[in-house]
Amino acid sequence: MQLTTVFSDFILSLVSIFVAIQIKNETSYSKSAGFIGFLAIGISAGLGTIHFLGIEVLDPIYRFAVGFASFVGVPLIGTGFFHIGIKKLKKK
Repeated sequence: MQLTTVFSDFILSLVSIFVAIQIKNETSYSKSAGFIGFLAIGISAGLGTIHFLGIEVLDPIYRFAVGFASFVGVPLIGTGFFHIGIKKLKKK
């Protein structure tokens, strides 16, 4: 059991899911992409909390979620920021 990793994954999960809930009702592409990205990271961090507590039952799901969050979640958040930045540049 790695308590520091449990704690950091738990905080990451809470913050990511909180941010996803805050932007879930927005209709723009950048907000939708950010919602999916933050939700994927929040779920995988929550599963990471369980994994690092030493509970190995959900390991296959945890490994898939981590891969999904890193290959899909992080780029979707980046795409959301890119679209917001492009909109600001078009206004100038």
